[in-house]
Amino acid sequence: MLRPLISPNNVINVNPGNNSLIITDYADNLQRLARIIAAMDLPNASVAIQVSGSWGSRQEEAQRLGRILRPKEGQNQAWFYTLVTADSVEQEYAERRQLFLAEQGYPYRIEAAD
Repeated sequence: MLRPLISPNNVINVNPGNNSLIITDYADNLQRLARIIAAMDLPNASVAIQVSGSWGSRQEEAQRLGRILRPKEGQNQAWFYTLVTADSVEQEYAERRQLFLAEQGYPYRIEAAD
């Protein structure tokens, strides 16, 4: 379903073993694909990784969190990761989203990578 939407020189990898989807493409197309994927109902998804959040609103991120955190069978645990480039405009957006999510009662932890 998504392959025809991805630029020819980029890839999509599906790993059913850990229920993951990895897509490489140009930023504007990744944004479009993220909207399509977010619109799908993913009741059993337990991990979401947001690569760039500078184009989305705080409310959209809260909706994505709501989808991933909805009750599931089993351990009922979920994780939502956002990758942010330090010292960038994107970091500014991430700081605003962090404040909004904290106000909504979501725990939020920042970990810096070397």
